Amino acid sequence: VGVRLTLHMVLLRLGPTARSGWLQRQVAIVGAGPDAERFIDHLERVERGGIRLLGVYDDQSRELPSVIGGYPVRGTVADLCELCRTIPVDEIYVAMPLSAEKALLEALDRLQCLPVDIRLVVAPLGYRFLNRRVSCLHQVPMIHVAERPLGDWGRLVKWIEDAVVAMLALAVLGPVMLLM
Repeated sequence: VGVRLTLHMVLLRLGPTARSGWLQRQVAIVGAGPDAERFIDHLERVERGGIRLLGVYDDQSRELPSVIGGYPVRGTVADLCELCRTIPVDEIYVAMPLSAEKALLEALDRLQCLPVDIRLVVAPLGYRFLNRRVSCLHQVPMIHVAERPLGDWGRLVKWIEDAVVAMLALAVLGPVMLLM
């Protein structure tokens, strides 16, 4: 705890210098459609300078805009792969609609060879389920929408707790009840 508090104080003292420079994650976005624009807008509202967006990349044959959400569309996925070989890129966010399955799978397949964290933006549904747990069932990602108040182990712990409290209460209050 002490080390973390000290590190936190040092980072607060460094302030904008650290956030605008060497502590930023360098990221790129694949996809130049409405999903990418919505994701960039979300990042602008939520992120406090922790990322540096290098640009937007897309392989679609349709006419691409030159700017998405204030960031330039810099080229194709192949251009992004080349960029990743020349400068350190920390993460790539793929913000394409799930309905464009073929293009999405092709882009993910090309990006697999890079030593970069690749994240799939599940939009627009993903924004409604922020701060939810994600798990996998047989390698299929699942967003936890709602959970029982007491899960399997929680019920067992509650039962044991109830039994222990009842025995203690009986041991303490039993003699008092006998005297009455």
